[in-house]
Amino acid sequence: MTQHRPARLGLPRNHLLVVVTGALAASTLPGHLEAIRAWYPEVEVRVLVTGNALTFVTPAMLRTASRREVLGPGWFDGSDLPVPHREIAAWADAVVVFPASGNSVAKLAAGIGDSLALAVVQDAECPVVLVPSVSAGVMARPLFTENVERLSRAGFTVLETVEGRRASDGSLGPGAPAELPDILMAVARAVRQARPAMAVVSHHQ
Repeated sequence: MTQHRPARLGLPRNHLLVVVTGALAASTLPGHLEAIRAWYPEVEVRVLVTGNALTFVTPAMLRTASRREVLGPGWFDGSDLPVPHREIAAWADAVVVFPASGNSVAKLAAGIGDSLALAVVQDAECPVVLVPSVSAGVMARPLFTENVERLSRAGFTVLETVEGRRASDGSLGPGAPAELPDILMAVARAVRQARPAMAVVSHHQ
């Protein structure tokens, strides 16, 4: 595990979008949001949820931690934007999908955007960092590995899972999401690598 976090995330407009999908690790996100706000007071963090994410964390908790209205899960929830998926995607300088459930990884790999959250991720032209949180059974299937490889080839940054304690039986095993400092390091690295392309796009707009 990386023992430090980047001094700056390098976001051009200081806009970070966090997409939350339906995995148990979503319950830890409010604490992560509080840490990000404390470490990077200049960064504005917005949160976009899927319907399944709300099984593990409430909009009130996310709103309190981010200090912003939560977007989703419905197409116009938390927003009066006329084309939400496009405008939210355009707002973001970087997108972090935390946690990325096995279901969301599979859908993104297949190009499916059947919710506002997944449509935004599919439409994002900025760096996207996926932080999988999956069961041992999902990880053991070649299909999950193939989905991760497909997403990586498509330009997504997919972090490796780490060892964690399973909610089912308390045992230790792989499948837990990467630690927050490692996630932030990946964001800073992805933004830094994307800067030349982003500058070209901005120049031609």
